Amino acid sequence: AQLNITAACVDDDDFANEAPASATPLDPEGESLEELAICPHTRDWYTIDATAGGLAVFEIRFTHSQGDLDLRVLGGDMGLRGESRGEGDVERVEVAVEGPETLYIGVDGFDDAANTYTLTWNVP
Repeated sequence: AQLNITAACVDDDDFANEAPASATPLDPEGESLEELAICPHTRDWYTIDATAGGLAVFEIRFTHSQGDLDLRVLGGDMGLRGESRGEGDVERVEVAVEGPETLYIGVDGFDDAANTYTLTWNVP
């Protein structure tokens, strides 16, 4: 009998930000978080407060061949504001913000894919 050994996926946050209600706050003055990880059957959620009107931009970068990731942005009312579900190494969502607003950013593995990624953002 053949025995296959697969490396364990190590989540970057001990499963602390699996839903919008427990989202990790992002610093509006910051620009990126690196060496993040998604494991099968998990999601990462982040939250950020836009303080003025303008364009909020969120992007994840990863190696698609190691696992397809998707990106979505929800408004404070939990309504979908934008999503990117492509098949490349970058997913990007741009959201028009009319004034102060809390946004929620979700990263998920397509079909329970696992991968590492970098999240970047720019909010008004």
